Amino acid sequence: MNDESTQEESHRVNWTFDEARQIAEHLKRDLALERVLFIMGGWIHRGYDNQHPDVLPTAPECGGDEAFARCCRRVRELGYILSLHDNYQDIYRDSPSWDESCLQRNPDGKPTVGGRWAGGRAYITCARRAVDLAKRPQNLAAVEKLSGADSYFIDTTYAAGLQECFSKEHPLTRADDMKYKQALSDYAREVFGSFGSECGREWAVPHADFFEGLTGVSGSYYHNKGLLDALGAAPVPLFEMVYRDCIAMYGKYGYDINQAAEYVLDHVGIGRPLNYHSIPPHLYWKQWSGKAEAVAVAPKAAEVKTAGGRTFRITYRWAVEKTVEADWRVFVHLTDPAGAAIQFQNDHLPDPGTSKWPVGEYVEGPFTVTVPPGLEGDFDVRVGFFSQPSLGRVSLLGTSDNERRYIVGKIKVAGDKVVFTPVTPAETAMPGDPALFTRADARGKPRG
Repeated sequence: MNDESTQEESHRVNWTFDEARQIAEHLKRDLALERVLFIMGGWIHRGYDNQHPDVLPTAPECGGDEAFARCCRRVRELGYILSLHDNYQDIYRDSPSWDESCLQRNPDGKPTVGGRWAGGRAYITCARRAVDLAKRPQNLAAVEKLSGADSYFIDTTYAAGLQECFSKEHPLTRADDMKYKQALSDYAREVFGSFGSECGREWAVPHADFFEGLTGVSGSYYHNKGLLDALGAAPVPLFEMVYRDCIAMYGKYGYDINQAAEYVLDHVGIGRPLNYHSIPPHLYWKQWSGKAEAVAVAPKAAEVKTAGGRTFRITYRWAVEKTVEADWRVFVHLTDPAGAAIQFQNDHLPDPGTSKWPVGEYVEGPFTVTVPPGLEGDFDVRVGFFSQPSLGRVSLLGTSDNERRYIVGKIKVAGDKVVFTPVTPAETAMPGDPALFTRADARGKPRG
């Protein structure tokens, strides 16, 4: 949706409910995974991060209520814990329940603005009103009746920190905000049996069963991937040491399995459960070609020229080491500095296709890009290759952000001014296969 949530800009279906059912069966039958927290997102009426707090009927593009119920029933029959993703902090202008009296207010009386997600610009719901919305008969109670789910995941509840609301009708201190977020957690737990949310807080431990994100972000320790190097520090899992027996925790966001050795070893070494969010679209294992090597193309620093106001023209440069076998699409994500949220994009189909790119430096563009209205701040330009219709990404040469994206520049937007700083992705320094952290080849004798 556009920023005002008045016009659909694009949509895609990554999985139907029937495909989600088959994925669960694949995990059980082919991968022999027994203990799984199977969380489904995007099942609500308009899809992921859309039209909250109105979730039912379920997404017709994915199969609707009947297919959804059938999928939920099968996941549970496999012995998996079924959890459903929802959100009661964000509310969108196009939701049937849009009501400005529900909004959290700033000291000046204006509504508190949230991020721009798939559904457009979100606004923040006052925590007191969020509990009321969740308790409506058409929300959690109706979802439980339809799905029979064992668990519920209400996004962002613990992620944003404690808030204040300056509404005259429903003022809120931070202590009040904590109380109502705990009440929301308790209600979801009462309805479904178990509950979890994003990130995690010490005050939330008695009110939840699992936290998402405290043990890793995109295959790294923290949102700020350079934090440890900047401080010359080592991570200490203090929160886990204190609360290990009280709460289950796992990481969040996808990561590149080809660069995951340290991440995996860290989790295995201290007995953490591993997360993997980068599930490819559709029935991905049936499309597997057996090839996992990187495409011999290295992204290079982009070039930008301003074109007036909030519009700029961007040129992409690629170092082609050998002929590319397939024709890939190029994705360009302009994200927040942490890489967590895509703010706007410049995806495109190269012309000529990548299989016709000559060896050497290849230049694409320039492409004209306009920063969406109201969007300001610092943004990374992250690029890569993907395929249609699977949307699967491929590794390129160089060091990715653990999601097969490569940073080629940084943009700062302030008012009508756009400032660009080029970035050259670092070359991969690790020899051999960076995903290989142990080898057993029956050579030599073990040492005692």
